[in-house]
Amino acid sequence: MLDYLSSCVSTEVIFVLRVFIASVCGGVIGYERSQRQKDAGIRTHIIVALGSALCMVISKYGFDDVLSGGLGYSTDASRIAANIITGISFLCAGVIFIKEQSVKGLTTAAGIWATAAVGMAIGAGMYFTGICTTVILIILQVVLHRLSSKIEGNQTKGIYIELNSDADCAFELGAIVTRFGSTLQSIERRSDNGLPILHMVIIPKNAASLEQITDSIRQMGVVKDLFVE
Repeated sequence: MLDYLSSCVSTEVIFVLRVFIASVCGGVIGYERSQRQKDAGIRTHIIVALGSALCMVISKYGFDDVLSGGLGYSTDASRIAANIITGISFLCAGVIFIKEQSVKGLTTAAGIWATAAVGMAIGAGMYFTGICTTVILIILQVVLHRLSSKIEGNQTKGIYIELNSDADCAFELGAIVTRFGSTLQSIERRSDNGLPILHMVIIPKNAASLEQITDSIRQMGVVKDLFVE
């Protein structure tokens, strides 16, 4: 009897260790996201990895008492694992939104999906694969973020600004662009149904500076709306 209890406890300790390792991996991934001020940060990624690992453990070992009872039951261990992906897909959809006629949050959603996969791998006992995937994911996030910022920083962006008055704000707009290390190429003024519209072409320093520029312009009292080409 004692041997049986000792065996059960040692097995449960291994399961808890898997859940813990998955939580650590999720926390590392979430930390990188939180450093970029993303809505899905450390806690979200930890919970996703922890829950995925636990579901994977249940999927593989949670029905051993039924299957070994000689009652003729059988089960497919992949069913719960498959539904983890389905559930995570709904969670990922919640962090994707449209802003300025562009889709935001795709990278964060993909990161949550990958975090779930890491949790599943560790929950299944594939420690090395899960940990290595975490390292690869962090490296890709950091390297590709810097690379994409440099690429986007060399591209011209057009910003359409709808004004609620005829005020001349070209100088103030130029100052905002310069403040964030970007270059103003041109400003063209036109009218649409009596409302003045400015078309401004800039070369942003990077993706972050473009977002800072648009946020600053929106705070101007004469700006009614804007969107980026």
